[in-house]
Amino acid sequence: MTLNAETLHIAGLAAGFFALGIAIGAAHFLSLRTSVRWITSGRVLAPVVLQVARHAVLIAALFAIVRLAGGVALVAAAAGVLATRALLMRRERREGEAALAAETLRQERAHG
Repeated sequence: MTLNAETLHIAGLAAGFFALGIAIGAAHFLSLRTSVRWITSGRVLAPVVLQVARHAVLIAALFAIVRLAGGVALVAAAAGVLATRALLMRRERREGEAALAAETLRQERAHG
């Protein structure tokens, strides 16, 4: 396979929309963290509104991407969203494990 102008254009398009997907995914999944905090603090309406808004923004963004730039851009942006999800989930898992270990150590010291 040879690289020509069209191939390079598509690769550049995909890279740009992958980066856009990362930004969209970061906003989407970080706002989920806010929703969870609000729910666990006893708030009800604000997290529901935020959930609806974050899904509406994600759907609108992906719809706009496919309408304006086509399928390659949509797939690249969706891949960026999913990559961001994987990275944020890994970070949350590590933070949760660290918090659990710290709490376990605190309890052992208090009782031992």
